[in-house]
Amino acid sequence: LELASGSGAVTPVSLTSDGQLVSLRFFKDDLPARAFLPIRIDRQRFSNLMLRGPDGSGELVLSEETEAAMKRGGTLGVAWLTEEPLSVSLAGSERGLRDLRVCGAQAATRHRERAAVELAARDRAEAEARAKVLNDAQLAAIQAQTAAAEAQRRQVEEAAERQRRAEAAAQERAYAE
Repeated sequence: LELASGSGAVTPVSLTSDGQLVSLRFFKDDLPARAFLPIRIDRQRFSNLMLRGPDGSGELVLSEETEAAMKRGGTLGVAWLTEEPLSVSLAGSERGLRDLRVCGAQAATRHRERAAVELAARDRAEAEARAKVLNDAQLAAIQAQTAAAEAQRRQVEEAAERQRRAEAAAQERAYAE
């Protein structure tokens, strides 16, 4: 939406929905972390919860009462967003808000599905990494056992060779006497 002031200055705001809530998003410096701020629909005041986002943007979470008034109202007015009061026509807002909720619900569903797929992929990658670490550890243990067995075999062979040489030397000495 483009809210216009009496002097013609335009301030953009966005209506968003996750399928459950409808919010008015805007940017303004020095927003409190949360506050109840009023908007006017056909000059009737409706206070709604405003939450400051991490990027400094504001999100005015519209109550069901405010949303119902917007559907049947003619003009939306906001006095606190800029130095001058702002307003915009709400012509066609009933269908627009209904479509916004439907699209918001669809987008939220796709987002949740995408998040679930990403989580499953991350879990699968972590499981594969753990399996690889386990496999590498088992392989290292097998290689260490093989190396130990090979060293023991060499020691036994060397001891047997020394024994054979000692016996051969003893037999040669005995033959020479």
